[in-house]
Amino acid sequence: MNIKQVIINLCNEVPGGRSAVAGALGMELNSFNNRLYEKNKCRFFSVDELEAIEDIAGKPFLAEYFAKRQGGVFTKLPDSDDLDNTELFNLSVNSDAKKALLSLVVSKSIEDGEIDSKEKQQILDCLHDFFSSKTNEIIGLLKVYQK
Repeated sequence: MNIKQVIINLCNEVPGGRSAVAGALGMELNSFNNRLYEKNKCRFFSVDELEAIEDIAGKPFLAEYFAKRQGGVFTKLPDSDDLDNTELFNLSVNSDAKKALLSLVVSKSIEDGEIDSKEKQQILDCLHDFFSSKTNEIIGLLKVYQK
């Protein structure tokens, strides 16, 4: 996935789509599209504009994109104000579910004795999701029980 697709996905998360995002940035839809596709001698969005688009959408798609681009994993850390034992349990269950899904995807992928490129990507996506959820669980645990 490229950064343009990330912007498109962010816009799809906003009621009103690109038009609403363009308006929130103070530009016309035409200008927004020209910037997105770098047409009519328009430059791509600035870092500040990219951050604003992500904030408007309320999704960490850009952070995830840049983390994956460098071989990393983005993890949104839990808000410590909302954490208690019940929430920690929920984080643990979520982490366990992601681990189970990873195991299932790996198992299905090796049934035929080889892993193709699509299966490899599915495994890596599940692995990233599991790492992220497990990190979230442990950080939450530390926030609740740290002296």
